[in-house]
Amino acid sequence: MSAGAEAPGEPPTRAIVLLAFAGFVSAANLRVCDPLLPQIAGELSVTIGGAGAIVTAFASPTGCSRSSSGRWAMRRASCA
Repeated sequence: MSAGAEAPGEPPTRAIVLLAFAGFVSAANLRVCDPLLPQIAGELSVTIGGAGAIVTAFASPTGCSRSSSGRWAMRRASCA
């Protein structure tokens, strides 16, 4: 058995910790724009709701493109 490998039947502790951390960072990243909405609204002369729509319009395609770009990167890396 290699170093760091889990014994059969034990939960994959390292993977669970890494996924939990990734989930936390992802959720924190989504909430980072909330305090900036009034400033964004003021700079663009729109309502706070309009600024929220702008942030959503940016975040949605970004999130959707991650799955396809990740697959593309993995295929590209395996060809090298």
